[in-house]
Amino acid sequence: MNKLRRMWEDHLEILAMSFPSLHHLQQDDRASLELLDFYMVDSLETFIAHRGVLNPRDIVLLYNRRRSLAAIFKRLDGVVDSNGYFEQLLMMSKEVLRRVNVKEAHLIVTRNAEPE
Repeated sequence: MNKLRRMWEDHLEILAMSFPSLHHLQQDDRASLELLDFYMVDSLETFIAHRGVLNPRDIVLLYNRRRSLAAIFKRLDGVVDSNGYFEQLLMMSKEVLRRVNVKEAHLIVTRNAEPE
């Protein structure tokens, strides 16, 4: 948890300098990155504030958002921002997902979504 807190503090320092400029990207990519940022940061803040606890739905959402961000990152050849803001989001979300049971969360969410 200490490693994740340090990563979070580093992330906040990058953010304090400025949110990465995305003007060089296409509108769809910019919008996707901004939404992913908003929701991923919320999940990471929740995880840290609750000392390593996320509900199953949030785990699945973070997992899916991380995959989406990684796909955008790969498609754009990793050149998303100059200060590594989104790369750090990927690393932090990976750290969080290592500490939770994603498979079990998927099963719980699927089970709760099934009609009786």
